[in-house]
Amino acid sequence: MKTINRYIIVLVALLPLCISSCDTDNEGAIYNVGDKAAVTFLTNAYAYTLSNAEPNATLTVYRGNVAQAADIKLTSTAVQCEVSETVHFDAGQNTATLNIGIGKLKGGESETFTIAFPETGATPGCTSKASIKVQAAFSWSVFGTGQFTDQWTFEDAKAHGYDVSIEKADGYERYRVVKPYDKGFELLGETGSNPASYLIFTIDGEKVSFEEFAIGYNYQGKTPIKGRMGGLPNTYANGIVTLSPNYYVPGVGSFGDAEGAITIVMPKK
Repeated sequence: MKTINRYIIVLVALLPLCISSCDTDNEGAIYNVGDKAAVTFLTNAYAYTLSNAEPNATLTVYRGNVAQAADIKLTSTAVQCEVSETVHFDAGQNTATLNIGIGKLKGGESETFTIAFPETGATPGCTSKASIKVQAAFSWSVFGTGQFTDQWTFEDAKAHGYDVSIEKADGYERYRVVKPYDKGFELLGETGSNPASYLIFTIDGEKVSFEEFAIGYNYQGKTPIKGRMGGLPNTYANGIVTLSPNYYVPGVGSFGDAEGAITIVMPKK
């Protein structure tokens, strides 16, 4: 479970603003908290990345009036995500947590929504409303050992068909080759320049799509050469994924599509 930790010094500076606030149009007028809990978020925007393996996060909220125990109801515009309906403070307690859950979000999806305390629970100077963005990540499991070849990047045949670890996203026909280029550079006695940690692809019947990746070589020693989806088909047949990337240099130009440059032999299941 993920938890947001914030510095106490920020809270110390913040809470007095929630207890009293000056009226700039009428100097000297002081806002009296009275029975209000003076509840506040520390900021007005939060972001979380959750997954089926780690589906929940907690968000810490604060209050300036700690005299009594309080249950503060929240409003939320979340549709797919799950959010606590109330926040409970014990008497004397100035912090509490609310839960945010991945809910019905699927891997790769996201939702942005608002949660807010009612006006009766907040005071001038407090942040009573916050925007929450939840990104659903994929949960990956080891699928097995396959073989990887990129004939465009590595023309030397001794860097073809080497073993790689392949992982699968739980519940999806989505896969990733782990460190696809590292072994190729090793076989050639070279050192790559930040090659992709993963080559991610999705199989849909006989069709395949993939995400952009860096091959580990730079153009003129500076700009990384990358592969992306081009105009040629990418296919899956007989346990073999065949990709025809468009190799290019960002901000410079393209080397064109390389038909069948990459082959990935999938683990036998």
